[in-house]
Amino acid sequence: MNQPRATQKISVCMATRNGEKYIREQLASILKQLGPADEVVISDDSSEDRTLEIINSFGDKRIRLFSNTAFNPFRNFENALKHATGEIIILSDQDDIWLDNKVAVLRENFGQSPTPVHLVVLDGQIIDENRRVIGESIFQKLNSGAGLLKNLYDNTYLGC
Repeated sequence: MNQPRATQKISVCMATRNGEKYIREQLASILKQLGPADEVVISDDSSEDRTLEIINSFGDKRIRLFSNTAFNPFRNFENALKHATGEIIILSDQDDIWLDNKVAVLRENFGQSPTPVHLVVLDGQIIDENRRVIGESIFQKLNSGAGLLKNLYDNTYLGC
């Protein structure tokens, strides 16, 4: 029997490389939104700073850390995706900070839709080091919009 969509396990997949500047705040913003069965799958691409130390300092069993030596962000994300076990997969950069309702919005979209949902794309805002919003949203800045042909030719949706 299938699980109700609203209770599906979430895997947050993150690629890291020398991300010590933002990784603590990013992980904290994610972990407080996840349930006990959810996971954060991190693929680290040979960090030479304190990234691994900071990740390990959380001591959270929901964090699963894997090594990667591709020196390539696409391969690094691929490595994280390969280890994900959730039914819902969320990609996360190492320098994002999630709004407090991001996971709730995603669960709602996956759990309440009358038709199957295969992809949800959320907009983002660029902030400065003091967490002040600077400029327009990312989708506005890139003139993002719907349309298969438009996005096959020039995808304007970013992974933030």
